[in-house]
Amino acid sequence: MLNLLFDRLRYDEDERRMMRAVRFWGFVLVLSLFVGYYGLKEVRYRVFGTRADAKVTSISQPKGKDNENLRRVRFSIETEDEANRRGEEVVGKSWTPPGRDSLSVGDSIEVVFLWGVEESSRPAGTESNFVLVIFLIAVTAITLACIFFWQWASKQANYKSPQYRAHY
Repeated sequence: MLNLLFDRLRYDEDERRMMRAVRFWGFVLVLSLFVGYYGLKEVRYRVFGTRADAKVTSISQPKGKDNENLRRVRFSIETEDEANRRGEEVVGKSWTPPGRDSLSVGDSIEVVFLWGVEESSRPAGTESNFVLVIFLIAVTAITLACIFFWQWASKQANYKSPQYRAHY
């Protein structure tokens, strides 16, 4: 254990700064992958999602000791192309469909699903605006970073050192 501590102390300031930068950018990369995955998933539902009415077939509590504030809602969707499409979603215990005060078996709820994608249905009203906003901020930041990098690289490529300038 102490050897690890002493090995860390042997780094000079430049190596420590480099390690901090590598850790920071590694964290940013992992965070970007998560935000990108969930953000694109949310965008996909918003752009390509189809709304339909579904019938609640069962309401149960998910297994696990930390799930007392959750409930699993199973539903069945009747669509034109598919005879019967089933779905389920784990929601908070206090969640109700938009415009309703309660939820029980046999109720009709509005769901959003993706055509041709199995297990892609979810109740309307479970959208995450937070994930979408974070995704849009990340895309904007990445776009601006690319633009600024391009401008900086262009200036560096066109830079002529003073010794090659013509003196008139």
